[in-house]
Amino acid sequence: MAERVWSPNRKIVRKRNGNTTLIFSPSSKPEVLPWVLSFGDEARLIKPKRLVRDMKENIKKMDDVYSVLIREGEHSKLLFEEKSEKF
Repeated sequence: MAERVWSPNRKIVRKRNGNTTLIFSPSSKPEVLPWVLSFGDEARLIKPKRLVRDMKENIKKMDDVYSVLIREGEHSKLLFEEKSEKF
């Protein structure tokens, strides 16, 4: 998390429990959500609340997509489908 420089005003806080908090003002907010998602359940977005809501909506849409696939059954090959409009 600390490797990427999002802005010159970033602050990294390492806590006693081993967690790391990154505080910054991003220059490109659309990049933040995919970056946080790339950590899976190992990281979470805390503020601002608007981005947290956007993250929650994004995760809900992903859950909807994968819930349909799970209901369709297991496949033996890896399949990847890029979104052009809506699934």
